[in-house]
Amino acid sequence: MNTPQENTQITPSDEFIKSILAGRVNEKIEELEAELLTLEQVEMPVEHRFINGMYVREITIPKGTILTGAVHKFDYVDIMLGGDIAVATPDGVKRFKGVNIMDGKAGRKRAGYAYEDTRWISVHKTDASNPDNIVDILTVRTMAEFEGLPISDKQLATENKGDQL
Repeated sequence: MNTPQENTQITPSDEFIKSILAGRVNEKIEELEAELLTLEQVEMPVEHRFINGMYVREITIPKGTILTGAVHKFDYVDIMLGGDIAVATPDGVKRFKGVNIMDGKAGRKRAGYAYEDTRWISVHKTDASNPDNIVDILTVRTMAEFEGLPISDKQLATENKGDQL
């Protein structure tokens, strides 16, 4: 005779749940990125600006584009100048239209789909001024690379800082 198993209900913290789900989302985004790299790539010219210890990177994401981003080592500012895009992060999928200004958080992998041409700017604090190596200074490609960085080479994302991407 089978006896019913006792159900034990636990209430894990929100941070615990997010950390579990984030790992799987990051893994899925990296799998998507690997698949996308086997396809014809969409040209997205980058405009670089360096001024007073800031680096400003501007791209236009063409309508119909699926893209993934690098993992930032440091917090930064994202400014969407216009368009319509869905962005997937470990915190879920958010759809943005029009103008948006957001906190960009270190240690996140993102993927997006542009419903319309979308102009996007990210602003970074740095003394670097060479567009040829700026990506290597500010980002890594994978979460494993980010996790492997010495703590002095990355700024961990902090919790509860408003609208986070």
